[in-house]
Amino acid sequence: MRHEQTIIYGKSIELMETAREAIEGFPSGFSFLADQLRRNTSSVGHNYAEGYYQRSPKQQRRYLEYAIQSAREASMSFDTARCFAVASAEIVARGKGLALELVKMLSKLSR
Repeated sequence: MRHEQTIIYGKSIELMETAREAIEGFPSGFSFLADQLRRNTSSVGHNYAEGYYQRSPKQQRRYLEYAIQSAREASMSFDTARCFAVASAEIVARGKGLALELVKMLSKLSR
């Protein structure tokens, strides 16, 4: 099976789409947060995809850990958007939910 066919991959795409939706509503002056959301949400999928094909379990775990850390960062970025009132409660809840769901799924996979 290819990484694109996994649930984790699909959830990471949803996470990036939610970040894009949030970013589209940011007012001027929040490019720092837009950059953070773009980087940490895309990093989840990138690291998962790279780790998926590693032959060594140790190497695979390393990339999965990077993906987990990025998902946790994404959750915090959505909290930041909430604190600065630049994203709706619905978008923040969806983004945080996806990020934390990915943390759980990736954590199980990395054991």
